Amino acid sequence: MESMGDRIKRIRKEHKLTQEEFAKRIGTNRGNISVYEIDSASPSVGIMTSLCKEFNVNEIWLRTGNGEPYVERSREKRIEDFFKDVELGDNDFKKAFIEGLAKLTTDEWVVLENICRKMAESSISPAAGPDMADASGDTVHDDLDSMSTKELEDIYKNETLPRLSEKEHIMSPILEEGKKAE
Repeated sequence: MESMGDRIKRIRKEHKLTQEEFAKRIGTNRGNISVYEIDSASPSVGIMTSLCKEFNVNEIWLRTGNGEPYVERSREKRIEDFFKDVELGDNDFKKAFIEGLAKLTTDEWVVLENICRKMAESSISPAAGPDMADASGDTVHDDLDSMSTKELEDIYKNETLPRLSEKEHIMSPILEEGKKAE
């Protein structure tokens, strides 16, 4: 039967943390983690609460071994945790990516959504029917969902980008690299 110390160690190992890193995340020191993991002492209520909150652990499971180890998080909580990780972390790519997403226009979000849908599909649907222009003269695409990724990229490059200031647009460096490669 797995002891509380074994369960604490399991959580730490599953998150690929050293005792020092794990201790910092839950507000204690490395020595205490060592003592907990060999069952020489039990964590205080405050440390247990912190551990459960930080790692989304089911407190009943942690104390008794009964039930599931982790509590299902809501979509909002997963998003909140992701942004907390981005804000506190040192991953420059994640920060730049989120900053880039924050700068997207409504039209760009539509294009991005459709590109992501295409990437997620296991097969590419046939191309959509003819396009039409709306009252403003902008092209309206009948069925973006059925367009290939290449078609969506072309719409983005040929219709969305010309309406944007190239200097301010976050995709400009990437597109310039693409033009050089062609």
